[in-house]
Amino acid sequence: MPSSRSLLLVENDQSYAYLIGRLWSQVAPDVTLRVAKDGHMALDQIANLQPDLVLLDLVMPDMTGLELLRLLKSSDELTRIPVVVLTAYSHDHNAWEAYHELANAFVVKPDEEELRTMLSAIHAFWFTHVLLPLYRAPTG
Repeated sequence: MPSSRSLLLVENDQSYAYLIGRLWSQVAPDVTLRVAKDGHMALDQIANLQPDLVLLDLVMPDMTGLELLRLLKSSDELTRIPVVVLTAYSHDHNAWEAYHELANAFVVKPDEEELRTMLSAIHAFWFTHVLLPLYRAPTG
């Protein structure tokens, strides 16, 4: 497992992912950002890289964010990874359902002006104030 802290962004909108990447490098240069454009790519990266936090879009092709969340939270090895769900709408029933699937939080996707503030808050909370669970390799 890499020794540096990392955030995995699961977002199929390339322009939004690029924008998040550009702003993340400014507000959180101490945390590596990785991007997966779909659920299958995300599963591979999560299993291999064990990110400290997953920022998960709900609307994706081939595997929805809810389906990916269910897979993560049903895995004894991966359930400890916190997941923050991204949604476009504050009254999205899928976002509320994500809480039932053990999402740690959900945020409404802000416009570009507010995105930096949101990313700064995520960095401050999840990488400064919260003691994240450490990955423990299975024994035996």
